Amino acid sequence: MEGKSETQRTYDDIAVINAEPTLTAERFVAQTKNVQVIILIAYASGTTPEWLNTAIKSRIDSGIPIFLVSRNPGDTHGILNARKYAPQTASLEAGAIALQSVNVNNLQEILNAVQDELDSGKRGQELARRIKKQFEYQSPADMARAILERK
Repeated sequence: MEGKSETQRTYDDIAVINAEPTLTAERFVAQTKNVQVIILIAYASGTTPEWLNTAIKSRIDSGIPIFLVSRNPGDTHGILNARKYAPQTASLEAGAIALQSVNVNNLQEILNAVQDELDSGKRGQELARRIKKQFEYQSPADMARAILERK
């Protein structure tokens, strides 16, 4: 719609869910019905509760991209190495995508980027690839800088 401001934008096809200890798999499934994309606010390390993994895998297998966003507002970057917490990486193994260069502080930017892709007709894996590329570090040096800034 011409002249529509960002504050009026709607995100009806995107579910933003906080992965927290009180979130059950059943509630996750109920909250993610009829959406095209799920943004899962993960623990600061990028991990999710183990009991959500089956529901996460089910949604990914049905073609819904899931993006993991770090809930660490004190940092300026996203998820750098979620795999170091091996017991809780099943969401990554199922195909969830950890966004590296953004975190919960950048949620509006992420929502806008995802909605732009949806508006242009992107869905599923094509959308997932484009969002991953947009929010990944472009080089090992970029990632190293982010790690150094973190210390």
